[in-house]
Amino acid sequence: GSAALSTILPSLRLVLVSRVFWLVAAAHGGATMVKSSERILGTYYRDTSNGAVTEGKAGAMTVFLSMGMLIGLLFGGRA
Repeated sequence: GSAALSTILPSLRLVLVSRVFWLVAAAHGGATMVKSSERILGTYYRDTSNGAVTEGKAGAMTVFLSMGMLIGLLFGGRA
């Protein structure tokens, strides 16, 4: 009980203060958002454009948006 807790807490503290841990966590969260949004964005673009955006264009817009978000995560505003 207490002995295990006393060995786990310092390790947990080290992980939680690590900048690398939070960068990886943010990148993973961003990638998860992108993958989730891809499922519905194409349909949303097509349905809300009153026919101006075809199904193919809506798919391309979704891909480019996703690529832009991932590139933004990779470069982190340095570009």
